[in-house]
Parts: sequence; C-alpha cells; structure tokens
Amino acid sequence: MVGCGRILIAGDGIAGLTLAAALRRRGFDPELAERSAVWEAIGAGIAVQLNGMRALRMLGADAAVEHKGGGTPPVVLLRPEGRDPL
Repeated sequence: MVGCGRILIAGDGIAGLTLAAALRRRGFDPELAERSAVWEAIGAGIAVQLNGMRALRMLGADAAVEHKGGGTPPVVLLRPEGRDPL
C-alpha cells in the first residue's frame, strides 16, 4: 500500500483484537502491544448485540463466540402495574 507504514495497536482487548483481524483481512500486518504479560479471566461477561455479531461474522469469528457464549432469555417489558406488555 502506498504511504502505509507500520501499524501499532495499543491494547489486546476486544477492540484491539477486532481491529487487528479486520486489518489483516485487508492485507495489513498490524502489531499488537499489551502491557499485561498474561491473559486472565476477570469474572465478568459481555453482551454482544446483533450488530456486533454481524461484525464478528464478517471477520469469521462468530462461530467461536457462539461456541463459548450462552444465550439470554427473552425480555418482556410490562406496564408499571406488572400485567400488560408495553
């Protein structure tokens, strides 16, 4: 690519990893930098909405996320009295 030097991505979190995957699909070779030496589970989860899953599908990562993830039950919003749905 004309005028494109090295690409450094600071942080191996969700955004950094997704950006690296997207850039690699476009023919770039980004370098990821993370200050933590190890990856550890922190006991928290994330919710990936439909638009996020669509982006992961475009990157070929949707199957891995679906395999590791779990669904959520449907949500029904009720009126303040607690009877009729909105």
